[in-house]
Amino acid sequence: MDFVEFYNKFAEEKNIEQISLSHLNKYGPNILLYQSGKNGVVMTMHATMVDPESKFSMLLYSASARLDQGVDKKDVGFSNRFLHYREFVEFKSLGYSDKLQVGEVTNMYVIAEKQMQADLILRP
Repeated sequence: MDFVEFYNKFAEEKNIEQISLSHLNKYGPNILLYQSGKNGVVMTMHATMVDPESKFSMLLYSASARLDQGVDKKDVGFSNRFLHYREFVEFKSLGYSDKLQVGEVTNMYVIAEKQMQADLILRP
């Protein structure tokens, strides 16, 4: 599924600003798109900006199908957490682990590990 289309559907339902392809293209090759779902249904998508030189990454846009009719919100939540985990693992393998933070509070890789230990996220 196209990220912009998926995001804009979510944005319309949330009454937030929609985006165009130019919002993503301005980052060139430094934009990474991720998606996760269940049984072939896309439930979450993320657009993350990366700077390989400084080992910095930042989630720019996140959208989900949680507002769609007939979608299990619990499945969407698990899908989103799995997507974050998958990104953390990838970034850690690329040496970004010191930069994976939310605010100034904590390392997100540690959060993902703790969620897996509590069986809230299953390893791929």
